[in-house]
Amino acid sequence: MVPGEYRRDSDPRECVEIEEIPVIDLFDVEKCSPARILAIDSIRSASRDWGFFQIIGHGFPEQLMANMMELVHDFFRLPIEDRSVYYAEDSSSKFRMGTSFIPSKETRRMWQDYLHQACYPPCEIAQLPTKPPSYVKIWTAYAEAMNRLAKRVLGLFSESLGLESGALEEAFGGERHAMRMNYYPPCPEPELTIGLDAHADPNGFTILQQDTRVKDGLQILHCGAWVPIKPLPGAFVVNIGDQLQILSNDAYKSVEHRAVVNSERTRVSIASFYGPAEDSHIAPLAQLVADEAPACFKESVYGNYLQSFYASKLDGKAAIETVRY
Repeated sequence: MVPGEYRRDSDPRECVEIEEIPVIDLFDVEKCSPARILAIDSIRSASRDWGFFQIIGHGFPEQLMANMMELVHDFFRLPIEDRSVYYAEDSSSKFRMGTSFIPSKETRRMWQDYLHQACYPPCEIAQLPTKPPSYVKIWTAYAEAMNRLAKRVLGLFSESLGLESGALEEAFGGERHAMRMNYYPPCPEPELTIGLDAHADPNGFTILQQDTRVKDGLQILHCGAWVPIKPLPGAFVVNIGDQLQILSNDAYKSVEHRAVVNSERTRVSIASFYGPAEDSHIAPLAQLVADEAPACFKESVYGNYLQSFYASKLDGKAAIETVRY
């Protein structure tokens, strides 16, 4: 039986099984080659039409992906007394465990636990768990490899917008990289609750590692319907965040997505959020503004944008509308 605080009304928008979201091969894209041109063109069309795509051929060590996924499972298998010492509701905490998004703002809870960790600027090592014993070693290697991948993807996003490869990195004015490790235990009545409410990410873009042991979990809103994103072994899911939508002057759109739960298996996922430095001023890039394409958004400080996002409950794309002209 699902407790009352986790029950919620069903979403009237249907869930449909359609073709897979675009899958983009990043193998051999470091050179000026046909493969790079194809990848950039594919990123452009996927970002405009879907706001989500999967990447393969990215060069991220497969064993490290497997080790990190197992580490997340191991952490949430720990006794509750070992995990609860990290519990915090303060969204500014660089390392925290939580059980919902902003419990004080929510009338209904979500069927999840999560671990949030700052990667850059980083946490102090002393803040990190000593259990499982391999936590610091595996997390450090994963975060460093993910940071390198995120910078490569950022350059490809720049070129897909017709800009120099370093244009978005310059506009970011630095970086803010954080990870959220999501844990969704089995639910006896999954149709009555939700793992993570529908929302768009507030950062630049997100790189997500899915749990290939569970078929359904992540769903995106596409053409008014919820579309499941099936895990692809060895792939990462990439999605547009609000700051990239703003910088691209609405050319690319952040997309609502949610996580559903199931009655049979625990599912975990690892989301890496990459975005500007918190003191960066974000507005549509001058190169993408013209008389026929005026600026769609007001300038905002990214840190202030994040504070506003984390001060309210998850609510679709409400955050970006606060800075739209």
